[in-house]
Amino acid sequence: MTSDCQQKLEQQLRESEEKFRNLAENANLLIVIVQGTRLIYANPLFVMISKYSMDELLAMEIGEIIHPDFREMVLDRSRRRQLGEEVESHYEFKMVAKDGGELWLDFSAARATYFGEPAVIGTAFDETQRKVGEQNLRESEEMFRLLAENANAVIGIIQGKNFVYVNPYLEEVSEYTREELLKIDLAQMLHPEYRQMVLERAMKRQMGLEVPSKYQFIMITKSGTERWMDFCAARIFYKGKPGIVGIAVDVTESKQFEQKLTRLKDDLENKNKELESIIGIVSHDLRSPLVNIKGFAEEVKKDCGDLRDVLAKESLNEKARKIIDPIVTESLPESLGFIETSTVSMSRLIESLIQVARVGIAVVKAEKLDTNLLVAEVISGFEFKIKQKHIEVEIEELPQCTADKTQATQIITNLIDNAIKYLDPSRPGKIRVSGKVKEGKATYCVEDNGIGIPSDKQEKIFEFFFRLETGLAGGEGIGLAMVKRMAQRNGGRVCLDSEPGKGSRFFVELPV
Repeated sequence: MTSDCQQKLEQQLRESEEKFRNLAENANLLIVIVQGTRLIYANPLFVMISKYSMDELLAMEIGEIIHPDFREMVLDRSRRRQLGEEVESHYEFKMVAKDGGELWLDFSAARATYFGEPAVIGTAFDETQRKVGEQNLRESEEMFRLLAENANAVIGIIQGKNFVYVNPYLEEVSEYTREELLKIDLAQMLHPEYRQMVLERAMKRQMGLEVPSKYQFIMITKSGTERWMDFCAARIFYKGKPGIVGIAVDVTESKQFEQKLTRLKDDLENKNKELESIIGIVSHDLRSPLVNIKGFAEEVKKDCGDLRDVLAKESLNEKARKIIDPIVTESLPESLGFIETSTVSMSRLIESLIQVARVGIAVVKAEKLDTNLLVAEVISGFEFKIKQKHIEVEIEELPQCTADKTQATQIITNLIDNAIKYLDPSRPGKIRVSGKVKEGKATYCVEDNGIGIPSDKQEKIFEFFFRLETGLAGGEGIGLAMVKRMAQRNGGRVCLDSEPGKGSRFFVELPV
């Protein structure tokens, strides 16, 4: 070969190598050349993702950067390809970067001659993100499958008007088999009253339009049974097409209970109205005879007075006077006194019974209450008794509460009245009203230094018609019982702490 030819070939070789390097070093893919078991070339992109330097790569065995799971396969194919054997030229494997990160490569290889020796030139794309995405997708699909297959709720995927996926619970509730559900028209399973609404929302949601995602409807099972479903839906893409994933809970029993509860509530309201009417009638019918008895007793009392005046003016023999005088001056007045006392007691008892009945049927209208103002108004109603008995009253700053104003006022009134009634007459009376908020509840305390309540009576004190026999106060024994009932009806409770001879503390807890 002449010198000119030699120079020309060398020039062409340099140009070819320059073209290869320009292409390889600017390519948007990984390029390597392997000879034997070593890298003899790696382009900058490969160097970058491997996290090694070029010098480190050229000094390493190729197997050192191949993941152990793929090392034997990659090295075997490289060796056989360099020997000229036919082996698969396109495959995937994982390499390990210097920092331990694992990278998926989509690899293509071809046999080449490099400086007179067989070699493998390989190109690859970094498929790590795609592989991780595929893995995440598989895991997500597996999680969905496990959730759906074991959920105690109906789960299905709808495209158009048909199911493309159903879980076992949908089969159980609907009474259809999976094969039947995948063929059935959705409309066939919907109650006529809800069919149009459900289908319209399904189609609009698949089109990407905004529609309510939560609602209830009635599903018709294969046997014709109606089942109430509490449904929640979301738009998804399933196998490249828009669809709906729906989750539903069978709330048939809850609905039936709710309907029964509504009927019972209506019945109770009607009975309360009837009871209110009966209370009015009974109140009138019981009071009328008492008014008559009291009126006639007063007339008889007046007549007795007139009779005494007449007898005082008339002269009677001694025997007649001895008989008539005790009747007119003692027996009749005493009997009339018993009648008057009994009518007053009976009237109070009737009024107490009416109050008890009305507390039980009154509608609770809860509102935010200024307890400071409420207590001040109650105390002003007892101003005469407080001054008369020289009672020291202390009222602290009180928290607000949420309760029926009428009943809250009655609670405080009854507690203040009770404190006044049972003060110890042997020492100056003191009443203190305080309050605080704890765990979302307002707790009020009405404290006195009265006679106190024996421990064996403290549970009974809140029972209807129970009275402490102290001789200090009358009453029918319903005040504290009504306090307990009204506190409970307002979502609260009442309790006490008392010591005979020292006084009592009544605690009322109401919602804030």
